[in-house]
Amino acid sequence: MYRHFDTAYTKVFARSENDGRIKSDGDIPRFLTQEDEKILEETFDLFYKKPGVLLCERAYEFYCISLKKTL
Repeated sequence: MYRHFDTAYTKVFARSENDGRIKSDGDIPRFLTQEDEKILEETFDLFYKKPGVLLCERAYEFYCISLKKTL
């Protein structure tokens, strides 16, 4: 999974840092190639199949525990 995140950053987002056409993060999607979209889609699918759900569950559990301690 980390390899996918690294690839998504180095092949998609890092390249956009030096692209003069991109003035804000909102501009990035306009200049994505089909390869970029494939990389991002694979990364999204890989993350949200299991780790993303688990991460959200753990964050919610932590929030609930923390909230109970402060009440």
